[in-house]
Amino acid sequence: MNPRRNVEDFTGILAKFVRFRILKTNVREACLDELEIYGEGEPSRNLALASAGAKATASGTLQGYQIHQLAWVQDGLYGNTHSWIADSVSNAWMCLELPSLARINRVVWSRDREGYLIDRLATEYILDVSTNGQDWTIVTSSEDRKPLPAGEIFGGYGPGFRQALLRFAPITSTLPPAGEETFSEYHLDRWQTEEGLPASEVTALLQTVDGYLWVGTSAGLARFDGVKFTGLGEAEGIRTSRIICIMQG
Repeated sequence: MNPRRNVEDFTGILAKFVRFRILKTNVREACLDELEIYGEGEPSRNLALASAGAKATASGTLQGYQIHQLAWVQDGLYGNTHSWIADSVSNAWMCLELPSLARINRVVWSRDREGYLIDRLATEYILDVSTNGQDWTIVTSSEDRKPLPAGEIFGGYGPGFRQALLRFAPITSTLPPAGEETFSEYHLDRWQTEEGLPASEVTALLQTVDGYLWVGTSAGLARFDGVKFTGLGEAEGIRTSRIICIMQG
């Protein structure tokens, strides 16, 4: 399985309900960036979209995280800030009900299509379908997937996060080498003080479990949601402008 994109191909079958059952993750509650469903007749049309009439239900959603909602697993947008997090580590599920019966043969799912995060990845799962919501047929599962490479079992950051870090890091940074990772597939942006960063000298970084990136600089602290920075200062209880360490309590 891959945090960025997994394609499940199977023999065409009639379905109105498509359920993704998560039995185990690499760490913490499971997260789904997007789940797409394709039929035999229209291989490029995503039947899972809410805009196409599909409806989503789930075993539960982790509370307290506004950027992780069930609706975003079928909104056609990618990335951690458009994802759903289940409320349990195991035996979680999400189900999409199509507006009508369709003969489907492919499901595509991802944890973070942008490649920033690799935690919360479903490592053991079952994909089953139903025509009535009561009788289910398993069409594929994780049994034929290769296990995660060593070192990624409890890893939180993917290669995309390394690139995000390099956007802020000074030239003299002693970041570990990227090895054989390539980034030709990634869209890269650069954020500076013009975009709201308190200072160009980044002194600390932290990705919290709710998906936000906290950036400490020599001139203040900011929270980044993937789109914009929100500065924090004395009003939020920050007594110093020079941030040298960030920890999550």
